[in-house]
Amino acid sequence: MGVLSALDEAIKNGQQAVLVTPDEDPEKLRMLTNLGASFQKRFECKGVLTDLEEAIKTLQQAMSLTPDGHPVKLLILVNLGTCFQNRFERTGVLSDLEEAIKNEQQAMLVTPNGHPNKPLILSQLAIGFRLRFERTGVLNDMEESIKNIQQALLLTPDGYSTKLGMLNDLENSFYRRFERTMVLSDLEEAIKNGQQAVSLSPDGHPSKRGYLSNLGE
Repeated sequence: MGVLSALDEAIKNGQQAVLVTPDEDPEKLRMLTNLGASFQKRFECKGVLTDLEEAIKTLQQAMSLTPDGHPVKLLILVNLGTCFQNRFERTGVLSDLEEAIKNEQQAMLVTPNGHPNKPLILSQLAIGFRLRFERTGVLNDMEESIKNIQQALLLTPDGYSTKLGMLNDLENSFYRRFERTMVLSDLEEAIKNGQQAVSLSPDGHPSKRGYLSNLGE
């Protein structure tokens, strides 16, 4: 069975299970969380917007059944943030980006220090703020983006593949703020982070040419 066939089967079975399971059943939260993740995965594979909408609806239903302190709450918030951001990128509806940021901020509130996914959540939140800055031009959003990506970098050791992308994002954010404010220190920070991304990229890395290109602009 291929990946898409397996997803189709998981979604069909998950929908049937949810329909016959009362909200009071503690298993329903797990069913909804898994069903939402399956819709999200199928959207990533096929790009069909209705799957993304079903993922959001299902995850919101799961959230309504999730008590404070439940360990699955973080996963649901992160997945909701990703889904709303993906829908914004497809449709351009600003309220979806607002929802993405809200869910990512809530995810940060329930993420304990030392959690292995904290840098990725911070990075995703930084992207949300940057996207909103690009839409609205509100400088505070760019400042929040920079702050969150800097925190993510502090928590990410050298050698992690995600660090290169974070450095590149931080370079771009500082440069965008420099374009807006013309403060020279922002340009210097952009260059410094770009140089660090290049220095950490091994020869042959698929993104190294792009990092070098950014420095040459």
